[in-house]
Amino acid sequence: MRKAGIPPRKIVRALENLRATWSPGKDLTAIRITAVGADVAVQDRAGPWDAETGQLLLDFEQTSAGDGSGNVTALQKRRAPDEFADAAAKEAEGDLDGAEAGYRRAIESDRTYLDAYLNLGCLLSESGRYDEAIEVWRKALLENPEHHLLHFNLGVALEDAGRLEQALIAYRHSIELKHDFADAHFNAARIHEELGQQTQAIRHYNAYRTLNRDG
Repeated sequence: MRKAGIPPRKIVRALENLRATWSPGKDLTAIRITAVGADVAVQDRAGPWDAETGQLLLDFEQTSAGDGSGNVTALQKRRAPDEFADAAAKEAEGDLDGAEAGYRRAIESDRTYLDAYLNLGCLLSESGRYDEAIEVWRKALLENPEHHLLHFNLGVALEDAGRLEQALIAYRHSIELKHDFADAHFNAARIHEELGQQTQAIRHYNAYRTLNRDG
């Protein structure tokens, strides 16, 4: 991760967050920690996710189109906008204002380049600017409305912003697109439980446990 240019403070913060949120029942040998752009990512059965924000990252190295992600894979084979590489370098250096401006320029340069939305959305969420992150995820969904991870990341930002009912809708969309998405079931269960909707919470918790056991 140091070779990828990620600042030490970001590595430490990501690992501390991972340790604090890791479920005791999960198998640490089943994950891989690596760098994705300027982020510290954890790879597990559900795919890669940001160790700091908990938001899932788009797996652009996927080759199968059977899970609805083929469109994203095809899009990402194009050359990244120059603005994106500059922004990622600035984020790695700790220049978050410069990185944000660069990611926004990259989106203006190529509105279909989803990596720019991904990095910008995670950067904004990490800074506590949840409403702005929500706007970014919604713009990304205009380009690819059928990707379950984009709906999931939107749900995370909405939940962080305290907009639980809207977050639940986003998680439901994610589950509709990928029925075996355990993390979306878990997050939906937590919100149903917080809203006092025990029947729905139990249903999603059971789905989460079944998927983890089968996995």
